[in-house]
Amino acid sequence: MTLAVGAHLTRVLRDAGELDEAERVGAEVVADSVSLMGPAHLDTLVARHEQARVMRDKGRLSEAQAEFAEIRDINKRRFGERHPDAGGAFRSGRRSRW
Repeated sequence: MTLAVGAHLTRVLRDAGELDEAERVGAEVVADSVSLMGPAHLDTLVARHEQARVMRDKGRLSEAQAEFAEIRDINKRRFGERHPDAGGAFRSGRRSRW
């Protein structure tokens, strides 16, 4: 499975309510992506974002919030404050407070 397919599979599993399997697949994808491309690569950030959404849905709100914030900060440094990719992780992170 490619990393992009794995990130998408994580999302599909999460959307289907298969949170344990989504977490397992997502963790593998993030680990492989970090190893191959680094923690701040755009594809790695997509995988990390999906993994953070799983954390949020499993009720691990503090952990998810921290991951969303880190992704947001990386995107802000890369693209600037006004870029849409710098805000998307923030909006997801805000939802984790509810």
